[in-house]
Amino acid sequence: MLVATADAVLELERFSDVTSRRLEAQRVHVAGILERGVRSGEFRADLDVASAADIISQLHGDYAGRAYRRRPEYPMTPDLLD
Repeated sequence: MLVATADAVLELERFSDVTSRRLEAQRVHVAGILERGVRSGEFRADLDVASAADIISQLHGDYAGRAYRRRPEYPMTPDLLD
């Protein structure tokens, strides 16, 4: 059974339709880049473009979000960029 805490519910409520559309647009853009890379031979022909685009987009969102947070659990260190 999955139980959402009050904090988790508040976080989910922040995820609006506008944010959803923006994230989907980013994922589609990343997928296009990956598809061009597959066609040009820069990426393997068997690359799962949709899954890779999802992962890249999620990682980008998580790390970009750290730049806007000033919380101890999201340290701002140069090591994150290396």
